[in-house]
Amino acid sequence: MNRVIGYSLSACCRYKAYPIVLIFAIKGFLSVDIEKEFSCDDESPFLKIESKFWAKDFIFISQSSIDKFLSRSPMEPIVALGYYLIVGSFSLGSLEYQLDPTIKKTT
Repeated sequence: MNRVIGYSLSACCRYKAYPIVLIFAIKGFLSVDIEKEFSCDDESPFLKIESKFWAKDFIFISQSSIDKFLSRSPMEPIVALGYYLIVGSFSLGSLEYQLDPTIKKTT
C-alpha cells in the first residue's frame, strides 16, 4: 500500500492531478481484516477505501467483489477483465463463463 501511495503522489506532482488507482487483487487479500477496511456498494463490483490527499479514487477489484456480478449476462467489461485476471486462465476458452457475450467478444 505504501508503494501505491508513493507512485500516486509522484504522478500527482508530475501531472498536477490526482490519479485514479485501480488494483486487481489476483491472489486476494493478506487478511480478512484488511478486506474489511474497504467499502463496497451493492451495485458496484469495486471495493473502495479513503484516498484523500493521494488519489482521486482508489478502486480495488477482488474475487469477492465481483462474485455476484459474474452471473449477470452480459458481464460488464471491467468484471470480465477482473474475472479473467483473477482466475489466471491462459485461455478464454477454458473459463467457466466463456459463453458470456462480453467474454466471447474478445475471443
